[in-house]
Amino acid sequence: MGYKSLHVQNHILVIGWNQQRTLLLLNLLLTELNQGEKKQIVLCATKDVENPLPDIIEFIKVRVFNDQDDMNRACVDKASTIIIDTPLDDVTMTTALYCFKQNPAAHIIAYFTDESLSALLKSHCPSIECTPSVSVEMLAKAAMDPGSSVLHQQLLNAARGTTQYSIVYSENGRATTVDSIFNGLKKHHNATLIGVKSAESGEMVLNPGLNVSIEPGCILYYISETRIKSVDWQVLYV
Repeated sequence: MGYKSLHVQNHILVIGWNQQRTLLLLNLLLTELNQGEKKQIVLCATKDVENPLPDIIEFIKVRVFNDQDDMNRACVDKASTIIIDTPLDDVTMTTALYCFKQNPAAHIIAYFTDESLSALLKSHCPSIECTPSVSVEMLAKAAMDPGSSVLHQQLLNAARGTTQYSIVYSENGRATTVDSIFNGLKKHHNATLIGVKSAESGEMVLNPGLNVSIEPGCILYYISETRIKSVDWQVLYV
């Protein structure tokens, strides 16, 4: 019924219920988890709904998303990832601020329809990842480059074959360049490097030049049929 207290940690906490939209999100997360690290998913909702995926995910029903006692039952302070997608942007805002206070170390993602609220939240909580709607941009891109909508949808959907993933470069303190590992990723993993995010500045470089520096801790974004679980970086240098 959603009223029990959970005893979980390092889990993915999904806050908010938007019917089929949330159900799709949960199924996509399960698909991603099947290819990588195994984590428990906890859905937290205020609506009068039942667990949409019983025996697969955990479910917590709360009065509001910033009630201390209710959110403690969802172990908000122990989650590794928190996804906030409520029907109302103002509820998303207050929930994100609450979650950040309770668990600033978590990877928090908040979805807004109003991009101005994304900027406001980032000004208070820079580490929160805000995800605005990209439907208008997708329409414009599809108009100029037919088929773009299908392309982008596949890149985001792990259930449809080749898609986009990421991995942290962690070669024992050794810096390198895109040129050193681009061909190795393709040869040994059939993966195409498409972006590099700096560990120091957080700056993202898409379609990086071969001389772009890659420092330990950088996040590498690539396209592949499956997630790469581990990389022998020394092999890639050869």
